Amino acid sequence: MTYNYTIYMPHLRLRQALPPLKRLAKLWPVIGVVGLRQVGKSTLLRDLLKIPDFVTLDDEDVRTDAENSTKVFLAKYPRPFVIDEIQKVPKLFDAIKSEVDKKRIPATFFITGSQAFSAGGLTRESLTGRLGSIKLFPLTLREALGPKEKPTLDLFVKAMKRGGMPVPMFLRDDASRWLYWDSWLETTLIRDLPRAYGKGYDLDFARLTIKEITAQLSLGFFPEITRFSKESRKVAKYLKAMESIFLLNRIPCHEKGKGRDHWLLGDSGLATYLLRNTLGTEHATLALARHYIFNEIAARCEYALDRKNIAYYKSARGEPVDFVVDGLPIKIITDSSASYGWHTKGLLGAMKALGSEQGLLAAPIEKSDTLKAKGLSRVSWLHFTT
Repeated sequence: MTYNYTIYMPHLRLRQALPPLKRLAKLWPVIGVVGLRQVGKSTLLRDLLKIPDFVTLDDEDVRTDAENSTKVFLAKYPRPFVIDEIQKVPKLFDAIKSEVDKKRIPATFFITGSQAFSAGGLTRESLTGRLGSIKLFPLTLREALGPKEKPTLDLFVKAMKRGGMPVPMFLRDDASRWLYWDSWLETTLIRDLPRAYGKGYDLDFARLTIKEITAQLSLGFFPEITRFSKESRKVAKYLKAMESIFLLNRIPCHEKGKGRDHWLLGDSGLATYLLRNTLGTEHATLALARHYIFNEIAARCEYALDRKNIAYYKSARGEPVDFVVDGLPIKIITDSSASYGWHTKGLLGAMKALGSEQGLLAAPIEKSDTLKAKGLSRVSWLHFTT
C-alpha cells in the first residue's frame, strides 16, 4: 500500500527548501544541506528529493570505513548518493573535489552537515566553485500546517511555543517535548559542540553559557557578550562554536548602529524548553516571538536563494530595534492593544538613521492595521509567515 506521508507521517511535510534545492542540483556537482541536528536534512534528501542511496557517518562502522580510505569508500556507492554528517570525516571533502574535477556532472554528490562546512577549516576551500549549499531551517508555520490550513494568530502562538523541529513539534504534550529537548541538548553539547570548539572544550562551561543565555532571554534581553558573567574572550569562542553547529544564530548590529552581536537560539521550541519556568511572562513571550519571527524571515530569504544580512539596529542611547531586513526596521511587541506610543520612539530613530520611509511594529493581532502614521505600520506577527 502507498501511504500519503503528509497524513500518516506528519513530520514528513513538504519543505519550501525543495524547489531551490532542485535548482542547485542542476548547477553544482556537489549539493550541501546544513542545519541543526534533527532538523530534517536527511528526510529532505532521501524521502522528499528521492535520492535512494544514502550513508551516514553517524554510523561508527561507516565512519571508520571512510577514514581508512576515502577513495575506496566513495567507489562503493553509485552516483548520486547522500553522505550524511560529512563533517565527521573531513578528508572526504578533498576526495570529492578530486572526483568532480575529473568529471563535472551536476548533482553527483549530496552532503549534509550539522556543522557549517566553512567552520574550522572543514572544507579547506577544496569545494569552492563546486558546492551549492542551502541551510535548512526548522519548519515554518506554513510548512507545519500544510497547504490546506489557514494560518491564524492562535496557530502562530502555538507553533512558536513548539518550534519547528520535526519531532518535538508533533509530540502531544509538554512533558514529552521536555524529554526530547533534554536529550537533544545533552547530545549536542557532548557530541557536536566539542568537535566544533576544538581543543580545551569544557562541557560545564558550555552548560553555563546556555544557562546565561536563558537568563538573559528571561529578562527580555537579546543575549550579548557584555551581559555574560564570565571572561568575554572565552565566552565568545563558545558562542562562535555554537553558531557553527547552528545552535545559535548571530544577529550583527547594523553598520549605522552601535552595539555588539546579538544571539538567538536555533529554534523557538528549544527556547521554550529553556524558558519553561518563566513561560507566560511578557519577557518569555517576547523571546519566543523574536525566535520564531527571525526563523520565518531567515527561511524566506534562504529558500529564495537571496541570503540577506538580517541585522538589528541600536543607537548610542536608544532601545534596540529587533531586526533590519533590506533597510526595513522591525520592532516586535507583545501587547495587542498597543498603538503607536512609546514603542515607536526607537523605531522612528532607526528609520531616520537608516533612511527608511517605513517601519514595522509587529504585534500579536490578527490583521495588520491599514492606518499609517509617520511611515509606521502595525502589522500582525502573521505578516512574517512564509
